[in-house]
Amino acid sequence: MNLLKTYALVMSVLSLAISLNSLAEEEIGCKVSVRDDRTFLVNGEPFFPIGAYRCGDIVADETGKLLGILRDMGFNTVFYHGYPSETARKDLDRIANAGLRAWYRNGQVYPNTDVLKNFAEAFKTHPALLFWEVDDEPIVNKQTYDNWVGSVEIMKKLDPDHPVYIVDFPYLDKQDELARWAKLADVYAFDHYPIPLKNLGSWIDEMPPDWPRSIAVMGKVTQLWQKLAPGKPVIAVCQAFSHGNEPDGFPTYQQSRFMAYDVIINGANGIFYYPGPTAEIVERLGAQEIPQERDNFWFWSYHKQVVKELAEMAPVFAARDADWKPKVTIIGDTLTKPEQIEYRVKQNGKYPVILTANTSDYPATVQIKAPELRLRKIHCWYEDHRLRASWGGAFSDRLEPYAVKIYSTKPRPQQ
Repeated sequence: MNLLKTYALVMSVLSLAISLNSLAEEEIGCKVSVRDDRTFLVNGEPFFPIGAYRCGDIVADETGKLLGILRDMGFNTVFYHGYPSETARKDLDRIANAGLRAWYRNGQVYPNTDVLKNFAEAFKTHPALLFWEVDDEPIVNKQTYDNWVGSVEIMKKLDPDHPVYIVDFPYLDKQDELARWAKLADVYAFDHYPIPLKNLGSWIDEMPPDWPRSIAVMGKVTQLWQKLAPGKPVIAVCQAFSHGNEPDGFPTYQQSRFMAYDVIINGANGIFYYPGPTAEIVERLGAQEIPQERDNFWFWSYHKQVVKELAEMAPVFAARDADWKPKVTIIGDTLTKPEQIEYRVKQNGKYPVILTANTSDYPATVQIKAPELRLRKIHCWYEDHRLRASWGGAFSDRLEPYAVKIYSTKPRPQQ
């Protein structure tokens, strides 16, 4: 056999292998399950979704460049909606090619087996598909529960490999109704946008007396959602806009970072942001423009740092909790109460990672103590700061109001 024939044969075999591999991936798709600690598993691997709403103009970019920038910002999931069509197929292909997943709102509130079957047959094996969403905020939009039950049950039978996602506003005076929707969902999410606090209005009056009248309320809602949906993953939809588009209504970098860790420490299994950045903002971020005024682009110019950090921390968030807890105490005089120092210990391989947040309006010096830390060097991730635990396994650090601290016996992995 001459060289040209040999080359042609080899290329033919390679082409066939690639085609079979692509076919296998399409048949397998993106199978989503839930671990016993509520963590998502995608094709058996832990996954912490970081999502963006309202990215239609980014998805529609046929070059895929904008989706690539969105992914590089730290997002791994995007919102998508629309009827099954060749356009939808191409959009989902671009999402998958960019290394992203999608939660797909099919919008069928009333049971319609034929329409839902079209959705399932078209996309249940697509590698981009993460969740199905039947519709948005059923209680807010005064949807009839009995109408939804049929749609959700149909969708679960047609596609058991992708959870059904339901999101709603945390009406504190409608917890029985919220619990009913939570029972219907596979993934239960809440959307809450507390900045500025004055815009929360009567909702603050409905809060339990021991709940904070501050952005730390995000952690309390996360706890409530876990009680409403026992054993099910909880996703927090966090604020990425200004009420009334007022310049002072955007979350600051510190507020955005705090709220993200507050919901995670309290058990969130994913974070979505409403709304996501527009195509124009993504283009300007990709071009590294400098914001000139306090607007949406100005907000995203620093909020992208929060998203990027969450992406870097995602393997930690999706890791199991450690089988031990430290003793956390406040040292010295402060108005911060002990219960206002929140923490969670994740077991990142062989090393613990302690997520810590001060949920009060006052600074505090905190001591963290555990035998597992004895005489270990303590690395403070995202800070040029290291500590040393004592023979008793104790170290202390100062936490400013709404500060987040990440401690580990291992240096932070460099991305």
